[in-house]
Amino acid sequence: QVNAGAEFLGMSTRVTSNDIELHDEYLGEGYGIPSAEGLDAIRQVAQTEAIFLDPVYTSKAMAGLIGLSQQGRFKPTDTVVFVHTGGIPALFAYQPEVVR
Repeated sequence: QVNAGAEFLGMSTRVTSNDIELHDEYLGEGYGIPSAEGLDAIRQVAQTEAIFLDPVYTSKAMAGLIGLSQQGRFKPTDTVVFVHTGGIPALFAYQPEVVR
């Protein structure tokens, strides 16, 4: 998908499986179960950027990005792109967890 997107945009960039890192330590207890780190990410990004993340996917991904950043994984000169994939309606389904 990344290569197709790059080609569509007229970019010569190509990505291989060696370019991809997976960090499943940010999944929490599992699919559909909000994690404490994900809920923290929802609040932090909403308060600082006015962007709403969902508690199933994007909040856990952002929690991972925040965690890796805090661990020094990225240099100040790195360009980091976070792709928000949607899921805002899930905020309503998980309203009690999000509001806490």
